[in-house]
Amino acid sequence: MGIAGESVDAVIRLRVLRLDPLTGIAVSESGAELGFEGWMELIGAVANLIGSPDRPDIMDQRAATMSSEQRIEP
Repeated sequence: MGIAGESVDAVIRLRVLRLDPLTGIAVSESGAELGFEGWMELIGAVANLIGSPDRPDIMDQRAATMSSEQRIEP
Protein backbone atom coordinates (compact mmCIF):
# COMPACT_ATOMS: atom_id res chain seq x y z
CA MET A 1 0.00 0.00 0.00
CA GLY A 2 1.02 3.56 -0.45
CA ILE A 3 2.31 6.14 1.96
CA ALA A 4 -0.15 8.82 3.13
CA GLY A 5 -0.47 11.34 0.34
CA GLU A 6 0.97 8.95 -2.26
CA SER A 7 -1.25 7.92 -5.16
CA VAL A 8 -1.76 4.18 -5.70
CA ASP A 9 -4.19 2.07 -7.72
CA ALA A 10 -6.48 -0.39 -5.96
CA VAL A 11 -9.38 -2.58 -7.04
CA ILE A 12 -12.15 -3.10 -4.50
CA ARG A 13 -15.09 -5.28 -5.50
CA LEU A 14 -18.45 -4.54 -3.89
CA ARG A 15 -21.24 -7.07 -3.51
CA VAL A 16 -24.52 -5.44 -2.50
CA LEU A 17 -26.75 -7.92 -0.69
CA ARG A 18 -29.54 -5.53 0.28
CA LEU A 19 -30.38 -1.92 -0.53
CA ASP A 20 -32.44 -0.94 2.53
CA PRO A 21 -30.43 -0.75 4.65
CA LEU A 22 -27.42 -0.91 2.35
CA THR A 23 -25.66 -4.16 3.24
CA GLY A 24 -22.86 -5.96 1.45
CA ILE A 25 -19.26 -7.08 1.21
CA ALA A 26 -16.16 -5.23 0.02
CA VAL A 27 -13.30 -7.40 -1.27
CA SER A 28 -9.72 -6.31 -2.00
CA GLU A 29 -7.46 -7.64 -4.75
CA SER A 30 -5.74 -9.84 -2.16
CA GLY A 31 -9.06 -11.47 -1.21
CA ALA A 32 -9.56 -9.71 2.13
CA GLU A 33 -13.29 -9.33 2.80
CA LEU A 34 -15.09 -6.82 4.98
CA GLY A 35 -18.83 -6.68 5.46
CA PHE A 36 -20.69 -3.40 5.77
CA GLU A 37 -24.12 -2.14 6.71
CA GLY A 38 -24.86 1.44 5.74
CA TRP A 39 -22.97 4.02 3.73
CA MET A 40 -20.56 4.97 6.51
CA GLU A 41 -19.50 1.35 7.03
CA LEU A 42 -19.04 0.99 3.26
CA ILE A 43 -16.66 3.95 3.31
CA GLY A 44 -14.90 2.49 6.36
CA ALA A 45 -14.54 -0.92 4.72
CA VAL A 46 -13.00 0.58 1.58
CA ALA A 47 -10.67 2.76 3.68
CA ASN A 48 -9.64 -0.26 5.73
CA LEU A 49 -9.01 -2.40 2.63
CA ILE A 50 -6.80 0.21 0.98
CA GLY A 51 -4.86 0.66 4.20
CA SER A 52 -5.99 4.07 5.40
CA PRO A 53 -3.81 5.04 8.38
CA ASP A 54 -6.72 7.03 9.83
CA ARG A 55 -9.10 4.07 10.07
CA PRO A 56 -8.82 1.52 12.89
CA ASP A 57 -9.46 -2.13 12.12
CA ILE A 58 -12.95 -2.17 13.62
CA MET A 59 -14.34 -3.75 10.47
CA ASP A 60 -12.51 -7.02 11.16
CA GLN A 61 -15.14 -8.06 13.73
CA ARG A 62 -17.89 -7.69 11.15
CA ALA A 63 -16.00 -9.79 8.59
CA ALA A 64 -15.46 -12.53 11.16
CA THR A 65 -19.20 -12.85 11.81
CA MET A 66 -20.25 -13.18 8.17
CA SER A 67 -21.67 -16.52 7.04
CA SER A 68 -20.09 -18.47 4.20
CA GLU A 69 -23.15 -17.62 2.06
CA GLN A 70 -22.27 -13.93 2.26
CA ARG A 71 -18.62 -14.38 1.27
CA ILE A 72 -17.47 -13.81 -2.30
CA GLU A 73 -15.46 -16.63 -3.82
CA PRO A 74 -12.34 -15.42 -5.69
